[in-house]
Amino acid sequence: MSQFTKLLLAAIVGAFVLTASAAADSVVYLFRHAEKQSDGTRNPSLTEAGVVRAAKLADHLKGTALTTVYSTDYKRTQETAAPVAAAKHLTVTSYDPRKLGEFAEQLKKEAGPILVVGHSNTTPHLVSLLSGEKHEALEEYQYDHLYMVTLSDDGKASVTITYIEPRTPKADH
Repeated sequence: MSQFTKLLLAAIVGAFVLTASAAADSVVYLFRHAEKQSDGTRNPSLTEAGVVRAAKLADHLKGTALTTVYSTDYKRTQETAAPVAAAKHLTVTSYDPRKLGEFAEQLKKEAGPILVVGHSNTTPHLVSLLSGEKHEALEEYQYDHLYMVTLSDDGKASVTITYIEPRTPKADH
C-alpha cells in the first residue's frame, strides 16, 4: 500500500470517527412558556400573543427531528408545547418541575433532539443542571429565550440561546 493510500485511508477513518462522535451528541431545546393571561388564576392559559409565539416556536423547530416533547402540567406550558408536538406527530409528555435534578439526569440519557417547555425559573435552572453553567431565572416579561443545550458523549455541554420573535424588551411592560 502506498504512503498516499495510507494517508487517504487515515483521513477517511478520522472523518468517520469525527462524524460518528458528532452524531452521538444529544440536543435538548428548552423554552419558557409563551405569554400567559393575567386572570388571577394559578393556572392561566396563553394570551393571543402567547398563541402566536407558540406557533412561531413550532415554525422555528420545523426542520428539527424531535424525538420527544416535554412540558409541565400547567395550561400555559401545555399550550406552548402543543403546536410543536402536533407538527411533529408527537404527544406532550409531562414532567415534574419540582424534581429537576432527576429530570436532568433522565434527559442526559435520552436520545434527542428533545424539547422541554417550562417556566421562568425552572427552564434556566434545568439549563444549568444540564450544562454545568449558571443561568439566571428569566424576568417575568421574558418569553423569547430558546436554549439549545448540546450534550456530548464525553460529558461536555454547550449552550446556545436564540430568540423566538418578537423580542420582549422590558420597556414593553
